[in-house]
Amino acid sequence: MKYYLEFPIPIECGLQCPYCFHSEAWKLQAESREKFLEKYEDVCVFTLDRFKAWRDKHLADASEFLVELSGGEMSHPKCQEYVLNVLDNLGKSSFQLQTNGLGDEDFYNEVVKRKDVIDRIGFTYHRKSIDKTPDPQAAIDKFYKTVYLFKNAGFTVYIKEILFPYLKQSILEHKASAEAQGIEFRIQDFKPIAGRSRTPYYTPEEMALVHPEYCHGGPHCACRPGYKNIIVRGFDYFAGDVIGCWQDPKPIGNVLDDWYDPNYSINKLTTGELKVEAPNLDVNHVQAVTAKPLREAGETALTGDPTPFRQKLITKLDKYRLEFSQIDARITEYKQQIAILTDRGRELIGAINSAEELINELGGD
Repeated sequence: MKYYLEFPIPIECGLQCPYCFHSEAWKLQAESREKFLEKYEDVCVFTLDRFKAWRDKHLADASEFLVELSGGEMSHPKCQEYVLNVLDNLGKSSFQLQTNGLGDEDFYNEVVKRKDVIDRIGFTYHRKSIDKTPDPQAAIDKFYKTVYLFKNAGFTVYIKEILFPYLKQSILEHKASAEAQGIEFRIQDFKPIAGRSRTPYYTPEEMALVHPEYCHGGPHCACRPGYKNIIVRGFDYFAGDVIGCWQDPKPIGNVLDDWYDPNYSINKLTTGELKVEAPNLDVNHVQAVTAKPLREAGETALTGDPTPFRQKLITKLDKYRLEFSQIDARITEYKQQIAILTDRGRELIGAINSAEELINELGGD
């Protein structure tokens, strides 16, 4: 079995784009560091050795691990040491990296030294955030300097932009410019997950611009075709949970509680969204939650955090309630859209009938 792993790094980032997965975290951080720490872990809730033991026990059938470091921005000063440690010590893996290209050149040079374990590196061009920097042209120059640092070192690289329809022409011009320089350029659709606003309405022509890697589902993996998906959380409120898909983040395992449901699957629905099915989820998760003394002892030993386990559960409950309210709001929105379209359809039917009657009265087609 080939596994695609998303492995957590700190969720720090200098850009803090308002459309980021962690936009709610940025808001809390701006409001109060204390409020941020009430909901988000400031350190990884498990050690690297603890995760490796979990991986070797529960994913023993693995023939390959393809690992993407998920943050956060890997070049942020608070992430650099952690990222290099993972690259050096996770083992049994090749890595896919993502960066905004605006980080410290000394750090990027350290990453270049680890070329033998890196499968590819993607550079996300955050146009809307770059345009708001004090010197956008300097940021663009820095971005391309970083791209060429890795390209000239022999890495497989690509540039990626999120498709905002009103910016489409500028994005296409950027795509043409990058490809003229021999750099792969990918367009990604905006996905309404992790509390982000819903996807813009794309036309078929616009969806045709989206890179195929971002347009798939299937029985095993929502993120990489041909791999079984494992997303590990360690710095935020998931507190060591393993999930199978961001679209439906129900736990399918937990590193701290040492369990994993190998029988889950991800199925693509007719709506284009994905859901996780884990046949053994209920019994496994109940066992994990009731292992209270072990969980509390593990957290204290790993993080030094004496926060009661009850508070952790309350935090998760708040998260699930928030997700439910967001889904409920989307359902209400869709119902309203259906009602509007239904009324419009009735108007069109009336207009068609009136036109047909007038044609008949005039005696012809």
